[in-house]
Amino acid sequence: MAVYAVAAAPIILLVVAMIRYGFNYPFVDDWHMVELIVKTYEGELTFADLWRAYNGHRLFFWHIIMLPLAYATHWNHGWEIALNVIAGLGIFATVVAMLVRMSKAANISIPFAAIPVLSLLIFSLNQWCNWAWGRQVLVFLVVLYALLGFLILSIPKPGIGRVIAAAILGFFGTFTFASGLVYWPCVLVVLLLPAIYGKRIAWKHIAIWVAIMIVTYILYFYEFEAERTLAHAVPEGAEEFSLPSIVNIAMYTLAYLGTSLSYFSGWGLGFRTGLGMALGIAGLLFLIVAHIVLLRRKTPLPAIIPVATCALYAIGSGVLTAIGRAGVGGIN
Repeated sequence: MAVYAVAAAPIILLVVAMIRYGFNYPFVDDWHMVELIVKTYEGELTFADLWRAYNGHRLFFWHIIMLPLAYATHWNHGWEIALNVIAGLGIFATVVAMLVRMSKAANISIPFAAIPVLSLLIFSLNQWCNWAWGRQVLVFLVVLYALLGFLILSIPKPGIGRVIAAAILGFFGTFTFASGLVYWPCVLVVLLLPAIYGKRIAWKHIAIWVAIMIVTYILYFYEFEAERTLAHAVPEGAEEFSLPSIVNIAMYTLAYLGTSLSYFSGWGLGFRTGLGMALGIAGLLFLIVAHIVLLRRKTPLPAIIPVATCALYAIGSGVLTAIGRAGVGGIN
């Protein structure tokens, strides 16, 4: 019981902080919602309004959630912040379920002491702006969809039903936030992993997955106009795909991976970014070594898949974010 009490502490602190400091007013990108909310009230909202890309994202399913909520609550942002916390609880529950499944697959005791650590990481106020800004539920939702998909597939031989369910989650994620695009190749890796163990690959499942992935990408990029492009990742005076731009993307990605542990308001931005990069490098090296050891020991797939997919998804999301933001500045 003590473990669960400690795990609940970060959640309680988060709820109290959001009640006190949550943004109960339109903030930055929220203003793009004004036109849509007005159209909702006037009965003029169209499918094109919901489908149109915004800052490189297809927010269709986010619109489907947020517009009715705004209509019903007179755009009370407190309800949006509540959704952030609910989505965070879903992420926490899914990660704990992954931990339990991995432990059983590896035939070891469930490390209950890890649950408070996971709670502290997931509900950390280091990402206070995400929690306090109701719009950011799209970030929590896309992560939740991805984690649920990885959990569904983390069994020795997932059937076609699980593959389709994972694809549905991926579709929802992709049309909620752009990082959902990274989900598809991550799952493809999962479906190919049995080859490392000398086991038969379910090519039928892979063919279905690739087909759905291609259709999803076509739908996403058809008549797509992104305001943020690779140009945002290019340092001044450099060309796209040049060595400086690639280095810039790599540095941003490393900082992206490590900043969740280095972000403290009392430290300067330069120090936080540098420490974030160092932690990102350390994390990548640890993951590489850990997976080599696990694969050499022929650790059961269900014990590897959750960690492998989460790592790939985090790295892919970092690269995708870097392409859109690396040249904008470190604060991004």
